[in-house]
Amino acid sequence: MYTRCPSCRAQISFELPQSADSFPEGYKHKIKCPSCGVTIGVKIPRVDTTATVQPTYTPANPAASEFEPTYQAAPPVPMDPKEEKKAAKKAKAAEKKSGLPRNIFMMIFSLLFVALSTVAYLLKNGTIPEGSLPPWMGGIASFDGISLFEGLINKTFVQPSDALGWIPAVLPSALFVLSGIVFIVALIGAIGKKYARAWNFLASLIVFAIAVVMLLAPGIFEEGNFVELIMVYFMGEHGIITSGAYFAFAGVALGLLQLLFSLFFCASMKKKVK
Repeated sequence: MYTRCPSCRAQISFELPQSADSFPEGYKHKIKCPSCGVTIGVKIPRVDTTATVQPTYTPANPAASEFEPTYQAAPPVPMDPKEEKKAAKKAKAAEKKSGLPRNIFMMIFSLLFVALSTVAYLLKNGTIPEGSLPPWMGGIASFDGISLFEGLINKTFVQPSDALGWIPAVLPSALFVLSGIVFIVALIGAIGKKYARAWNFLASLIVFAIAVVMLLAPGIFEEGNFVELIMVYFMGEHGIITSGAYFAFAGVALGLLQLLFSLFFCASMKKKVK
């Protein structure tokens, strides 16, 4: 191969290293100019992208004299092993996409769940007047995950009579806390431009499961026929659908979207090489 010294403009010919096929994309091979002694870095093309038959050489300066001397490059300058590892890491990192967009999506979903819980809490303690919200937001009260912590701190929380009664009482708080943790992890990942695929998928799956159990809680944790209880809860005189309190489905809808996005984000973050 040929190159030109940026210092003395001498034309230099050199041979590709035997291990050129193992070099990362963008690796620069160091050679020493035999004319002026300057060490220069030459970008080595990937072996799998170059033709097996070398094309006819065209000088970098077509206007140069045909008698312009060509110098044979000195043996390659050995790279320090530490520097070689650093160069390989940088080249590998350049081949990956940034995890920032994926983390931003996870933060948005987490903030929506936190917002649901906060509005439900403000509605329960009277900060937001009960009649100020439209009827279709009536189901938002079930997402209050803050009152449990307030009651435990102030020792005003009324404990359920049996162990099974703790589950529906704790679920909104568990959803609130888990969403907060997902937001923090996504924020740290956004700063570091890395995306925790396994964690976000598992957390999204748990969030969706909690939201489903919260929606079906009246049929699961109350005595009686499950189907009849659910039908009354949804279609009864004061049921969710009958009264138009459609916000009760918001948790399941958001949880399903978050789960689908986290499943989609499990795809590789390596850049496609055209």
